[in-house]
Amino acid sequence: MKKILLIIFSFGMMLSCQSQNTKHMERFNIEDFNQHSENGSRRWITADSTVIEEHSYAAGYARMEVPKNSLFQQYSLFYKNGNGKEQGLLFVRGNFQKGTWHYYDEGGRLEKTVDYDQPFGFTYEDLVKYCSSNNIDLHESHTFIDKRIAPQPEWDITYLNNGKNRVVTLDGKTGKKLKEVDQDIIR
Repeated sequence: MKKILLIIFSFGMMLSCQSQNTKHMERFNIEDFNQHSENGSRRWITADSTVIEEHSYAAGYARMEVPKNSLFQQYSLFYKNGNGKEQGLLFVRGNFQKGTWHYYDEGGRLEKTVDYDQPFGFTYEDLVKYCSSNNIDLHESHTFIDKRIAPQPEWDITYLNNGKNRVVTLDGKTGKKLKEVDQDIIR
């Protein structure tokens, strides 16, 4: 009886461990895309005002979903076979990935996750508060946010100020202002 219980327990543990690595991302609907796209792209707005864009590119497909008034898009890449490749939140005016991103193999199985917020003690939410207290409008079309991890975590905020681009660099761990520079606008 003990042997049977041990075998059942071992089999259950094996299945449990396997299921942790089988998280799948949704598939890209290639047939629907081919029917409704024009020149390899399509765009539509849902009933809740979310803007969805899909594109084909050499290695597969991309989908961007931006809810109304959001500063982030749900960004998804897919392999040519329609299986998910990567997915996460991407800032719409700037160059940074937020939160945990999921990366998949060509079979659609989860390979790894990366937390892009990890090295930042001064979080995006802290950055929003900084911008608010310094009258920087994140929804303004000339405001951009970038973040760098190397050589140290830093935030760059670029916004229009008296006819010039002001670039403020903040320490990504503490939020301390490292530099502030005004640059001519290149037209």
